[in-house]
Amino acid sequence: MCGIGGVYNLSGTLERELLVRMAAAISHRGPDDDGYYFSPTAPLGLLHRRLSIIDLSATGHQPMADAEGRAQIIYNAEVYNYKELLPELQALGYRFRGSSDTEVALNAYLEWGPDCLRRFNGMFALAIWDERRQRLFLARDRMGIKPLYYWYDPATQALIFASEIKALLQDPRVPRQPNLSAIAEYGRYMYTTGEQTWFAGIQQLPPGCYAELGPDTGGLRVARWWDLPSGEDAAGERSEDEYVAELRALLADAVRLHLRSDVPVGAHLSGGLDSSSVVALASRWLAGEGAGPLRTFSGAFNAGAAYDERPYIHAVAEMYHTDHHEIIPKAEDFPTLLPKLIWHMDYPSVGVGLYPQYHVCKLTAASHIKVVNGGQGGDELFAGYFRYVPPYLRGQLASLRQRPRPGAAAALLADMMRVGLRQPLREVALNSGRRRLASEGVSGLLNANVQAMLPPREAGPNPGSNPLQRALYWDLRNYLPALLHVEDRTSMSVSLESRVPLLDYRIVELAARIPAALKLRGLENKRIMRRAVAPLLPPAVVARKDKKGFPTPIEQWFAGPLRGWLTETLTDLGPTARELLDPAYVATLLREHGRTDHSRALWMALNTALWCATFIDGDPALQGVINHAPTEKHNVGAQFIAPLAAEVATGR
Repeated sequence: MCGIGGVYNLSGTLERELLVRMAAAISHRGPDDDGYYFSPTAPLGLLHRRLSIIDLSATGHQPMADAEGRAQIIYNAEVYNYKELLPELQALGYRFRGSSDTEVALNAYLEWGPDCLRRFNGMFALAIWDERRQRLFLARDRMGIKPLYYWYDPATQALIFASEIKALLQDPRVPRQPNLSAIAEYGRYMYTTGEQTWFAGIQQLPPGCYAELGPDTGGLRVARWWDLPSGEDAAGERSEDEYVAELRALLADAVRLHLRSDVPVGAHLSGGLDSSSVVALASRWLAGEGAGPLRTFSGAFNAGAAYDERPYIHAVAEMYHTDHHEIIPKAEDFPTLLPKLIWHMDYPSVGVGLYPQYHVCKLTAASHIKVVNGGQGGDELFAGYFRYVPPYLRGQLASLRQRPRPGAAAALLADMMRVGLRQPLREVALNSGRRRLASEGVSGLLNANVQAMLPPREAGPNPGSNPLQRALYWDLRNYLPALLHVEDRTSMSVSLESRVPLLDYRIVELAARIPAALKLRGLENKRIMRRAVAPLLPPAVVARKDKKGFPTPIEQWFAGPLRGWLTETLTDLGPTARELLDPAYVATLLREHGRTDHSRALWMALNTALWCATFIDGDPALQGVINHAPTEKHNVGAQFIAPLAAEVATGR
């Protein structure tokens, strides 16, 4: 993984030192190498910070030109099937100077244009400059695993893009203004949907989309090249066993591809079904190759069983004899680390799992691992959350009304009785989703003018034909990208590449085709996934139904060791935070917490306040805290910038 960025002032000039500042802002994404390209014929510049993963030699340096010098590429990506694409391109006459997937991606674009994206199996955010056509091409992977942000001024046709927003903010033309619509969404969902970010005027290129800008494009043109399949297979078209067998084969192949690397690869292990499956399949593949044991990394808390999944973690680690490492994050580090994490995140997203996830990533990187595989995505693909039960039941009832079938009514009645017998399912059914109600409960955090900016909930272009399919589609398009936002920033903050084998597009498309009636059959969440991996895992892990995410005792910390710091931070709000939050409501939450659990709302208020102080108000008290140069290799101070600025100014 890497950090990329660039500037294309179609009707202006280019400030070369701007690219130096942009690269410095994201140096943590690529401490191994840096590079720049400045077009001799257009006001365009590209930057790259490299984290070397495949082809560690100088031939992997970026920006990279093709053998004929027609185009340049910068690439924050892994195209895992590059070895399979290479001979096809060689047969078409393309010459290769190195062994990187970057060079394969560039030549694939030169041969197939934007259609090359459909041939890629991987995660990517890339930019390609076609010198002949004076056209800039940007693209993002199907699921939005890798980020790409941009600011575009239609009047001057100026485009600035980068892997992280903090790089865009190096340009004084880019305003530092809150986007009230995005912040209102955070108050409702705890994440932001669609293209918008917390910064007015700064957008993200949506997953599965590409953009083009050139003299002949009529301005910035954004197009979708992939979306989730809209139709599931007809009921009875394939048996449940057939889906299980296909998924099992795809999982094994996806993990095999995600182990391709020229540097050490490890795995995150939470003890849940998804990460445990990745560890199992990776361990089996490595054993078959005669390689050493897989190195695994986990986090937990000494705060009771609700926050400790180590019994499951240890069962998997012992079964596969992994070289296992653990960390227990501490409350006392929270006040120092959270402002740094807000800076790395660019803007808040989802819950407090960000904090322990960062600690596990830091442990992984400190153990000299540069690539880690995890289990992200399984819940959204295969219906792993309890909140999917109500739409599943609604869909089954509607299907029964439209097409009565022998035994179907009895099966549905049995499912509904199970809801009453299982506590988590009963709570979901009675409350219409605890997560939705909790979000509405914290909406009072925001001032009325911010709440009024909440945009309507848009289903998307292919939402599906039944309630469960629509719920999964929403989460895959909106909630999962928020989780991937955290995944990217926590890992890249410590120069670690995080991979997500379950989001191999073949698995995603298979999951979309599986009929809703099978996904939660018998109210067994992740039924198809569970059956596919059951032979690989300890029975206790296969039988788990207690979906936890990354449980963190934040309610205890806010009521105990962090209470003083929390109160001080949320009482002394800066000017922008006072415009966004309702100080009286926040004060009430602070008084009541301990008797009533307001940890979710307080977490959101805290993130909002720190974001305002860090990015909008520029609170000088935070500048030392968010210093992102803890080691010499990440130092982007004057000693780094001065000689590099001189170098790019001369065009070298």
